[in-house]
Amino acid sequence: MNDNASAATTRRRNGTIASCEPCRKRKTRCGHERPVCNSCQQRGLSSTCFYRPSPVKKGRSNLRGTAADSHPLLPQASNNHLSGRGIHQFLAQDIVETSAHRFRPSPEAIRREQVVSIAKVLGYLRDCELLCNLVTAYYSASQASVIPSSLISSALPSLIQTINKFGLFNDTADDGPGLLRLSEDVLCSTSAQININASLTPSDFMGLYTGDTLRLEYLGIVFSVAARSCLIGLAKEGRQHDAFIQDMYSYSTICLRLAREVAPINDMLVWFGQDHLMLTACIEGDLSESTWRRLGELYSDILALGIYRELFNVADTPFFLTECRRKVFAKVYYIDKFVSTLFNRPPRLLKRYSDSKWPLDLTDAEVLAGTVELAEARAKLTPDGWNTEGKFCASSWARVRCITAEMLEEIYKYNLRPMTVENITKLKNISERNRKAWETIPSHLHYNTHCWTSELHPQVCFMLTVVQLAFLQCDFQIFRILERSDPQSSQQLLKISLEIISLIHELGSFRRKAVYLHLRFSYIILCYGLSPAIVLAKAAQNLARGVPHRPLLPPELDHSKLIRTLSVFISHLESISGPGEPNHDICVQASKTITKMLDELLNPSLTSLDSASTGTPTTQLANLDDMTLGIMGADTINGIDWGGV
Repeated sequence: MNDNASAATTRRRNGTIASCEPCRKRKTRCGHERPVCNSCQQRGLSSTCFYRPSPVKKGRSNLRGTAADSHPLLPQASNNHLSGRGIHQFLAQDIVETSAHRFRPSPEAIRREQVVSIAKVLGYLRDCELLCNLVTAYYSASQASVIPSSLISSALPSLIQTINKFGLFNDTADDGPGLLRLSEDVLCSTSAQININASLTPSDFMGLYTGDTLRLEYLGIVFSVAARSCLIGLAKEGRQHDAFIQDMYSYSTICLRLAREVAPINDMLVWFGQDHLMLTACIEGDLSESTWRRLGELYSDILALGIYRELFNVADTPFFLTECRRKVFAKVYYIDKFVSTLFNRPPRLLKRYSDSKWPLDLTDAEVLAGTVELAEARAKLTPDGWNTEGKFCASSWARVRCITAEMLEEIYKYNLRPMTVENITKLKNISERNRKAWETIPSHLHYNTHCWTSELHPQVCFMLTVVQLAFLQCDFQIFRILERSDPQSSQQLLKISLEIISLIHELGSFRRKAVYLHLRFSYIILCYGLSPAIVLAKAAQNLARGVPHRPLLPPELDHSKLIRTLSVFISHLESISGPGEPNHDICVQASKTITKMLDELLNPSLTSLDSASTGTPTTQLANLDDMTLGIMGADTINGIDWGGV
């Protein structure tokens, strides 16, 4: 700094040289040059660089100074310049530009933060043996995952080798050199583009995400699956399960956030997003904003990747990956329709804008097989793509989901439409097509009560029950709409409601065959059973009060059967959820309200008293019926895709 500049400098009370206003506010080093410091010149802020006459004490005269003196964010400019743009517009733009420059972190700072976050995640891999055991146990229990289990499980040894290579088992420091080097490598690998070609084998594909090119997408799936494995009771006793699940959820969330920040969109990122959605619903709750937000992000990933278009799914793509893309789209398409129906929100993935085909009804082993074995398996399929050997595989459930989801999408269009004669006819035609669709699926996918006492695995029996409930739900939604203006549909609605509740009661009687059946039974009751139970409860109330022109009970449903059906359902509501559990409040409210309806039928003397009271059971049932719109489908929140073996 020259002598003239030094003479012109102003000093603070502590004797230090005063900085210019931009450097002082940014808390950056100022060169103190006059009239513009070098720091502001280098940053392109020459027009905003100025020094206050008295930096520690402002006089009253300063308040009457020019705009440039009184507002440090306003650059020196001519009056013509200000009058042309408008003083408020000029100030607003300059404040935004200066604030953005001031608070925007540098790329180096962002990268350091990302490396630190990845290091935190990788530190948990020191307990990799536990994670591998949980992932293996999960995939041995689930046969309906959209991701072939052997793809994820086969890469676990490679994960252990990577940990050994960087010495994570021996290096316990959170900032050890091996951990930081691996964190840098993972960030670099995750940022790289994934190139797919038709000659790619399953092992080659997994090699793009593991080993020396370990990526966050694969790590996130491992954490997510391990958490859900623990949630369904596959972890060994003696561990702090709640703390472990929360840790896995936290690390999975970090992986997903970072992967979406740095990774180009790719298949495993979509797989990871779908897995994390299911985990979020289990942890945060079915009605949480986080769950709804995760679902929206998953939609965005699917559209960005392009798997809603069949041309993308097959273009220069190996067969196994094409089938995975079809299954992923089928699953999320089904979730979209089911959630739209129960949340009463418009669907976001519409069939009219997508042409992704159904996945072929092949087992995971057949999908991943070599050319000869695959050709033999495909030769055994029907022209429609169903297997002819009675196998229960992940693709079977995905194909059924496609059928019911397409029905629900078509039904939803009539939810807010006036019930004209034309619309009533169209809805009844959809019901007929729904019945024919049920008849056209392979017979081994039809539910039969005897399946529970056969040699079929309980997982298969559970999925068969859910399949039939899905078809019945389509009819229930149709006649629920028709009942508003077509009295003849009321009896059919009661019949379908009875069929749904009876099927749920059968599931309840066999739910102790496996621990996971008992855990999932509460969601089946709330997602599929509560609305039909409300319909039956209203019928009981109408009988008790002698409502004129009430719909007649169908022949299958007399007074005694109605009472027994509702009594058993109330018993289930009272036992499936304990205090503190997510669904406890709605179970208690539903149980109390339906009990009051049943009491009216059993004790007619209560009818007049209840009718005259405020907050009648009728009102409570209407409110409760609205609450059922806020419960996601079982397959969205169960934490596991149940399928056959």
